Amino acid sequence: MIISRIHGGLGNQLFQYAVAKSLSLKFGLPFKLDLSPMHNYGLDIHRNFDLEEFTLDLSIASPNDLKETIPFNNNLIIRIDRYLQRIGINALNSIYFEREPFKFQDIELKNPSVYLYGYWQSYKYFDDFRSEIFSILELKDCLDEKNLAVKSAIQNTNSVSLHIRRGDYVKNLKTSAIHGVLGADYYHNAINTLNNCIESPEYFIFSDDLQWARNHLPRDENFNYIDLNTDGKAVHDFELMRHCKHNIIANSTFSWWPAYLNNYTNKKIIAPKRWLNQNKVFEDLLPLEWIKI
Repeated sequence: MIISRIHGGLGNQLFQYAVAKSLSLKFGLPFKLDLSPMHNYGLDIHRNFDLEEFTLDLSIASPNDLKETIPFNNNLIIRIDRYLQRIGINALNSIYFEREPFKFQDIELKNPSVYLYGYWQSYKYFDDFRSEIFSILELKDCLDEKNLAVKSAIQNTNSVSLHIRRGDYVKNLKTSAIHGVLGADYYHNAINTLNNCIESPEYFIFSDDLQWARNHLPRDENFNYIDLNTDGKAVHDFELMRHCKHNIIANSTFSWWPAYLNNYTNKKIIAPKRWLNQNKVFEDLLPLEWIKI
């Protein structure tokens, strides 16, 4: 059995789900999800198990499943094993740690019961099984009339989703130091790039700070600021973004996924070259055909 540790927001959860499902398909093993980390966030952070909003193959690991997979559930032993794996030694053979963020590592299972511990933020883990994993990915909850009207406009125009993430990237000093915040220049360059390569683009703006977006982006008729889902239904924004024909994403897995799931044949996707607050290109995160700015 393969068990994947689930933590973080929707984008991170999808990576952790996809790596487990792909290994399940590759090795012919069942897989389950460990939700126990979802209950251990600080009081100032609330995370939902957003995967259950979609029609996905979800099996939840029980305490007995976890005991069978992690025979030595001791923090010291786990820390030692994590260190050893970083230098290429897998002592327990039952826990696989992500060695380097955003960097693909080949996972060859040597044990029929394994626990995956990491973010696994690379399309290379599951790209070969993309259609099998996500063919049933649909939102369970029906969109309301206003969202359906936006979805119709998206499907009937040369639509571009543009996602701006600020929120904790601005308010949380630790998060801001790690991720950085994309400025208006990035979005203006992305818009200019798409204006020059697609005909009659219609922009749909999604953000946790729409006031900033309105202050820094055009107010032209072809810019639509989507303010329908501020009541905790971010998955509805996700659903709308993934039906757009083209995507301008933030340095956020929340908009990475709608771009990756985009099935439009002639899609153009623009992503920030600088994903974190450091001068490094994460080649295993961003597919080759995406335009990096």
